[in-house]
Amino acid sequence: MTAWKPKQPVRLETARFRLVSLSQREAARRSLAWTEDADFMGGMEAPHGGWLRRRWRRRLPRANNRTNFCIGIIDKADGQLLGIHTVQFGGDVAFIGVMVGDKKWWGQGVVLETRVELLRFLFEEAGAERVWGTPYGRNMPSIYNYQRLGFVYEGAMRQHRKGLAGGRVDMPIFGLMRDEWLARQKNRKPAP
Repeated sequence: MTAWKPKQPVRLETARFRLVSLSQREAARRSLAWTEDADFMGGMEAPHGGWLRRRWRRRLPRANNRTNFCIGIIDKADGQLLGIHTVQFGGDVAFIGVMVGDKKWWGQGVVLETRVELLRFLFEEAGAERVWGTPYGRNMPSIYNYQRLGFVYEGAMRQHRKGLAGGRVDMPIFGLMRDEWLARQKNRKPAP
């Protein structure tokens, strides 16, 4: 594997998935159908149905493979896009998000498997010193995922976003430092 350089497309692999750079336009085109699903959009505290591609595209980072990334999660078996990781870099700090739009993959460990490889890339190739994320406070699977990967709960932005069902939603803040990641990897048991 050659070392990644800024502006180059990201190409990573896990046991079941390929992670590949997508343009903002391509990510929006390939994921627009997800906006029709009430469960998917509810997890993002957004209304479902009636999204135009241009409006949906604005929800995704303008990918340049340097400071902003849309990284598609592709099923190796059938080549279908099933989710998207987003990354926004500021200096040596990366803000991450993820969405899995193909519901048959919910609860199948997609985020855990792919986020491990994404973190390896961010810390070991892209030069991140800190990675952080803010799931919606009602999204317990996402909160569990951050905790399982060793992210530290750092507080919450209270009532930060308007909730889909009315009221306001807290946004917990989870952070992981490069040295914490490397220590976890050093102590990690190899897979059988």
